[in-house]
Amino acid sequence: MSTLSELLLAEGRSTDDVEDVSVWLASQPALAPRGKIGLVGVSFAGGLALVAAGRPSLAGKLVLVAAMGSQGDLPRAMKYLCTSVLPDGSVQPAHDYGAVVILLAGLHHFAPPEQVDALRQAIVTFLDASSLDVTDPPKSAELFAEAKRLGDALPEPARGVMDLVDRRDVKTLGPMLLPYLEELGGAAALSPERSPATSAPVFLLHGSHDNVIPYTETPMLANYLREHGNENVTELLTPLISHANVQGGASEPPALGAVWRLTRFWASMLSVLSAS
Repeated sequence: MSTLSELLLAEGRSTDDVEDVSVWLASQPALAPRGKIGLVGVSFAGGLALVAAGRPSLAGKLVLVAAMGSQGDLPRAMKYLCTSVLPDGSVQPAHDYGAVVILLAGLHHFAPPEQVDALRQAIVTFLDASSLDVTDPPKSAELFAEAKRLGDALPEPARGVMDLVDRRDVKTLGPMLLPYLEELGGAAALSPERSPATSAPVFLLHGSHDNVIPYTETPMLANYLREHGNENVTELLTPLISHANVQGGASEPPALGAVWRLTRFWASMLSVLSAS
């Protein structure tokens, strides 16, 4: 199950866990001799790290917070996954898994209670197949076939919902989900822009063509942090990463300028760590 579905289903408890672990870690002399730690989060977890960092329990205990490919406002990022439309109105095709993950958290809106468990099993099988699409194609194909079999065995309306998933029909599925985004993802604990801003140094890194959490989230998040008193925010949009990993498969070597900017970003982050 993906990180997004886990945090939606946890309804903010994941952020509490980040906070609790961070407070504990900072209190361990053997692990944090100066009583301070660095907090790093990738993808949706980066947003949770920033929310936790702004809580009173961590004031003065953070050397820095770093987030890679993370959300500023979760429902806004979810809207992109359902529509492929960026906040400025331009279109950048979203990864089709996103809408399916959102659906997983809101199944009670689309199937009666007695059908939800079986529909969830079919969708999780589909997502497992998607996760193996590149690393293990034969196993992926086997799981996609199993997801289709499970879906075909469902009664209506669950069968029709699973058919949209099997066909990756985000154009139909996305608009169905839009009315429920605030309900599913609107908790303040899931969005830095709905929570108090941390005063710790913040480093934000985002792939400039990210199709899971759009790159537009990072400059909007940086602006929010600055407007709420944090002037120590470093941000970088780069073509060298996709969503949460290094961009691979390029036919040409990366531009020297992009490599230099990414190197300088990491150097700035390391200098803050070494000075603490």
